[in-house]
Amino acid sequence: MFDLDVEEGEEANDYSLSGRAHWLVRKPLALGWIELDPLAYSMEDYIAIPDYAVRILQIFYEISEDKP
Repeated sequence: MFDLDVEEGEEANDYSLSGRAHWLVRKPLALGWIELDPLAYSMEDYIAIPDYAVRILQIFYEISEDKP
């Protein structure tokens, strides 16, 4: 996880595990691959994955399996 590359224009100041975890949420959120769904009476957010992203994730999973 610590080998992730930071693209040009991104901040790379926080290399802690927490900082990398936040980066892993911010990046797909900025690209539209996930959406945050805030709870009405809470400080928590649910992460929603749009249909098009679910299909791509399924394809990546199928590629990663050792099947012909």
